[in-house]
Amino acid sequence: DGLDLAAMGFTYSEPKETGRKPYNPGDMLKLYIYGYLNKIRSSRQLEKATHGNLELIWLMRRLQPDFKTIADFRKDNSKAIKAVFREFSLLCKRIDLFEHPFGTLKNWMGHHHFLTKGSMNVSTGFFLF
Repeated sequence: DGLDLAAMGFTYSEPKETGRKPYNPGDMLKLYIYGYLNKIRSSRQLEKATHGNLELIWLMRRLQPDFKTIADFRKDNSKAIKAVFREFSLLCKRIDLFEHPFGTLKNWMGHHHFLTKGSMNVSTGFFLF
């Protein structure tokens, strides 16, 4: 809720004269991220989840966009969605949440350390400048 979605390039859909008000891009982004995290890629499956999944009903505040609206949101805002994921990655990097398969890069007292994972007989850390 703290992101400036308009600055990132999100737009409201353009409804026809007979249509209802468009969904808030923030709500649609929440739905997209929920689907991404729960491995729901299909717009039809996301629509179905908004009707029966209590977690998603709460998250979406009982909004139930149809599959076409969800698909159009993805198509029309693909660059903005990528920008959100880029910002999230930068945030994770700033607060040291990234892990490497062989260890974790940590920032402690202004110095970067690479803490290795793995075997019981190895307990080393690398000091990075």
